[in-house]
Amino acid sequence: MRIPKRFPIRDLALVAAATTITNVASYLMSLAGARLLTPQEFGAFGALLGLSIIGSTLAIAAQTVAARRVAATDAAARDGVVSSVLRVTFAAAALLLLASGMVSLPLARLLNVSAIAVVATLASVAVLVVGFSVLGVIQGRSEHGRFGGAYAVLGIARAACTIGAIVIHPSAETAAIGMLVGGAFGSVLAVLVARVPLRVGPHVRGVSRELIRNTIALLGLYTLTNLDVVLARSLLPLEQSGYYAVGALVAKIAFFLPAFISYVLFPRMASTRPGRARRTAVLATLVLGVAMTAVSVIVAPLFIWLAGGERYSGIESSLWLFALQGSIFALIQAIVYVRLSSEDRGSAILMAMGVLAFVMVVTLRMHHSVNEIVLTSILVGLAMAVFSWHAEFVSPRQRGLEHTHQ
Repeated sequence: MRIPKRFPIRDLALVAAATTITNVASYLMSLAGARLLTPQEFGAFGALLGLSIIGSTLAIAAQTVAARRVAATDAAARDGVVSSVLRVTFAAAALLLLASGMVSLPLARLLNVSAIAVVATLASVAVLVVGFSVLGVIQGRSEHGRFGGAYAVLGIARAACTIGAIVIHPSAETAAIGMLVGGAFGSVLAVLVARVPLRVGPHVRGVSRELIRNTIALLGLYTLTNLDVVLARSLLPLEQSGYYAVGALVAKIAFFLPAFISYVLFPRMASTRPGRARRTAVLATLVLGVAMTAVSVIVAPLFIWLAGGERYSGIESSLWLFALQGSIFALIQAIVYVRLSSEDRGSAILMAMGVLAFVMVVTLRMHHSVNEIVLTSILVGLAMAVFSWHAEFVSPRQRGLEHTHQ
C-alpha cells in the first residue's frame, strides 16, 4: 500500500482530538464512580475496570491485525483481507463470551464482587471485539477522520451508559451492566460511522495465528498496567484500595493519552520503509510522558477535588508517581506497536516476564501501602522499557555496524 510521505500533522491532530474526547468520557465515567460510589464499591469498580482493560487486549489485537494487513495490502485485494479478519474476530468474540461464564466465579471471589459483575464486564469486552476490528480496517486505510469519529462515538456511548447505570443504582454490579450495554451500543455506532460491511469471508492462512500472537503480547502489557489495581484490591485494606483506584485514574490518563501517536503512525510502521515512523512514535510518546508527569504535580489538588474531595486527600502527594507509572507503560506500548507492525514474535515473552516479576515482588513483599505497589510497578516498567528500547533500536544498529565492518 502506498503511504503518503508528508508528516501527518493534520491526522495526528484529528486522532488526538478523538482519543482525547474518548478519554475524557472514560474518566468522567470513573470520576462519576468515585463521586457516587462508596470507597469500598469504587475499589470494586476500579478492579472491574482493570479487568475490562486486560480483557480488551483481544479487541485491540483485532484492531492491530486488521490495520497491519490492510496497510500492507494493495487496494484490489483489500476486501478479501477485511472479510477474513472479520471471520476470525467474530469467532474470537464468541469464544470470549463462552469463557466469561467459566471464569466468573473464581474471579468474583478474587475481586470480592458478584459473579454477575464479572460476566457483564467480560461480555462488554466481547462486544467490543467487532467494533475494534472495524476501527482497525479504517486505521489501515489511513482514513483518520472516519477513524477518529468511530473511535469517539464508541467511547462516548460506553461511558454514557455506564454513568447512567451508576446514577440509577450506585453499585459496582450495576456499573458493569452499564459497560455491557454501552459497549454493545457503541460498537454498533462505530460500525455505522466506519461504513465497513460486516461480511465474513473465507479463511486466510495466518490471520488466526497473528491475532493470537498479538493478543498474548498485548495481554501481557495490559495485565501489567492493570494488575496493580487488582492486587491493591486483594492485598490492601478496602479503603486503601479505593485510594489506589483513584491514583490509577491518573496512570490511565498518562497511559492512554499518547496512543493517538501510534494509531496514526501504525500504517507507516507497516510499510516498506518504516524506520522514521517507528522512531518518531516512540520518541514522541516519551516526550509527552515527561510533560504529563510534570503537569500532574501541579494539577494534583484539582484532580483530588474532582475525584471526590477530602476523602481521597491521602493519595494527593503520590499522584505524580501514578503519572510516571502510566507514562512508562505508554512508552512500552509504543515499542510494542512498533514490533507488532512487523509481525513481532518476541514481545509476549518480555511481557510475561514483567508480569511474573511484578506479581512475585508485590505478593511476597511490597504490598503494605499504596506507594509500595506503585513504586514496584514503576521499577518493573523501567526495566522493561530499557530492555525493549535496546532490543528494538540499539541491537539491530549494532548488528548492522558489525556486518558493515566484516
